[in-house]
Amino acid sequence: MPPVTGPADRIERFLRDNPSGTLWVAVGFASAFGLSWLNQRTSGRPVRLLIGDTRTGFDKHKDTDRIGAVRFLQRSDVQVRSWYSKRGGYRTAHAKAWFVETDKHLGTPGSVLVGSANLTKQGLFKNFEMLAVAAPSEHENLFAEMRRVFQEGWNVESDLLDKLGHPNQPTPQSPTHPPARGHAPRHTGSSRPRGHHRMATLSRIFKLWRGAAIVVAGVGILLTILFAILAIVMLGELGSPSGPTPSPASPAPPQSAQAVSADQSDIQPSPPPAEQPPPILDAQVALTDRPEVRTSPPPEGWAPVVDGNASSYGAPERPDLQWVS
Repeated sequence: MPPVTGPADRIERFLRDNPSGTLWVAVGFASAFGLSWLNQRTSGRPVRLLIGDTRTGFDKHKDTDRIGAVRFLQRSDVQVRSWYSKRGGYRTAHAKAWFVETDKHLGTPGSVLVGSANLTKQGLFKNFEMLAVAAPSEHENLFAEMRRVFQEGWNVESDLLDKLGHPNQPTPQSPTHPPARGHAPRHTGSSRPRGHHRMATLSRIFKLWRGAAIVVAGVGILLTILFAILAIVMLGELGSPSGPTPSPASPAPPQSAQAVSADQSDIQPSPPPAEQPPPILDAQVALTDRPEVRTSPPPEGWAPVVDGNASSYGAPERPDLQWVS
């Protein structure tokens, strides 16, 4: 047995071991390179290809890969479908398997190769992948599951041709092999089953309803805020008094020190009440009983009582002096 160097070699050996019968292929991802590679190895054999996700793998490619992929998609004996579901969470066809049907005319048995390789350059030549032939006892169950998912899928040939930048028109180089008997008729274009269109319509209606509900909820919240602000303003106006509110008396500004001193200078101290001297029986005795204060000569118009000594009684007319006239 020749050594196997990679997934592409293992798949080619599987096709050589099963040269007749319709080929069914299920992969999670594919590319223009993978379709071109498959086209070169399935000439003269009907192919049913199921791809789980066709959003990637067809944007960037070489011209040679694009030409080979376009020829594969325009073959009349080729059907390419996709399947995924968003009900109960996103699910997609992610199996990797190669099925060869039993050829009743030639009497060759079918076979199934299962593994992990996608129909891409990375999956065929670069990644570490594993593939193995399934036991004959598992063929019937695997075929039944493959047919069921393929029947629920929808054709994507036109979508992939658009991605490859080529109109959906047959080319003279494309081989014309009739589809194998007993298979579902091929859908034209990129039409999908009625159930899918119904689900898509319901999904669009639900999205429109959800958007309208969000808008209505936002308008309701805005109106609630406006009514609350209006109520607060009205309550404030009802609680305020009808007349003008008197402004609080402002405190008098502090007076400067010069103003205070000027006001105090205008106030003349009132003279103290005149004291009545006690009756003097003997002048000598009265003067000797009082304390004497030695001072300077009295001002003009004043005379000391005895030898220029001032009296402590004060003067009625000049309370700021301690002299007696």
